[in-house]
Order: sequence, then structure tokens, then C-alpha cells
Amino acid sequence: MASDIIVELNNNKRSPIESHNHQSVDLSSALKTNVIDLLGRELPLEEYLGEGPCLISIIRHFGCISCAEYVEKFVPVISQLRELGVNLIFIGNGKYPVIEEFIKKRGLEGKEVSVLTEPTLKLHALLGLKRSVASVISLSSIKNSIRAFKEGFRNNAIQGSNFQQAGIIFLGNDREIRCYYRSENMGDNPFGDEIYSMIQNTLEDKV
Repeated sequence: MASDIIVELNNNKRSPIESHNHQSVDLSSALKTNVIDLLGRELPLEEYLGEGPCLISIIRHFGCISCAEYVEKFVPVISQLRELGVNLIFIGNGKYPVIEEFIKKRGLEGKEVSVLTEPTLKLHALLGLKRSVASVISLSSIKNSIRAFKEGFRNNAIQGSNFQQAGIIFLGNDREIRCYYRSENMGDNPFGDEIYSMIQNTLEDKV
């Protein structure tokens, strides 16, 4: 089953990506939840899915050091994913005016992606994503932040909830969940090449 897929990471020092159990996800309600674009327009998430498979990347807040690392390492595979016919959505939880700056700063200008926000965190709860103080101050979070800092990434002002964790939801043509990943702490997320491999393998499993 595609939902059981495990993709080995290129970096042997890290654990494999594993598609987590998504039984608690209320996808139907999540897709009907309103999100906001960079112009302040408010529409249900399902309006942004497009045709074909869709990857929804939930980031933490727009000023997060780990989100900066995640997005900038994702940029190189955007064109590859688009060639596979995958629609791409990033969703933060800050106020919508910061989206434009985020797009420019993270190299997303001119890319075929939608960058949205859902500041109430209702969407994040419906998708079963983790939110806690402990998930931010854990040893793993600290180690991940140090890694990102050493690679040149920096925290900006908190632009959203600092306690909300990230996640990845990959939907097939039938709008069913094919891959689901829930970050357990800050910086606990797969990167671009790993995500591309995960999606490529899932599509080969006849999404």
C-alpha cells in the first residue's frame, strides 16, 4: 500500500521517512477550511488543490529557522515535482501580509507554488498535527536548530504560532491521503530530495 511506504534518506545519519498513521485526520473538514492567500483572499483549501495529485506542506511560522531550512531545500525539486504533475501548496499560520516577504526571502518567486496561511490553527488540528511547548524545547528541536544555524539559516520574528509543528500531506488524484508525515519537533521533517523520492515511489504505486 502507498500509505505504508518507507523511503530511505540519502543521509544515513538520519532515520527513514515513514508515512505516519493518519486515522485521526479529518480530511474532508480540512479541505473545507478557509485559508488566506498573499492578497488577503479567503477561500476553502480545496479551491487551491488544482487537478491531479497535490502536496500540502504545512510549515511552522513564517519566521522559523527550521521552516527557512525546509523551504530553501525544497526549492530545487519544485520543477521536478511539477513535471510529475504534482500541485504544490505551502501553508503557514501567520498573518497574510508576511507571505509576500516569505516568498521573496525563500526563493519562491516565479515558482509554481501556492503560499497560504491559516492563522486560527483549525486546519492544523484537523490534519492531526502536533502543537505543544515541549515539541519546541526538546533536545531534538535544539539539535535541529543548531544544524540549521550552522548551515546559515536564521530565526526571524515569530510570525505565527511558535508551538505549532509541521507536516506533509500528499493527496492522490482521488483526493485520498497517499502519504502523511507529522513532525514531532522543530526541524523534524524530510527535505526536498527525500520528498521527491517519496512522491515518485507513491506515484509509481498507481495513485
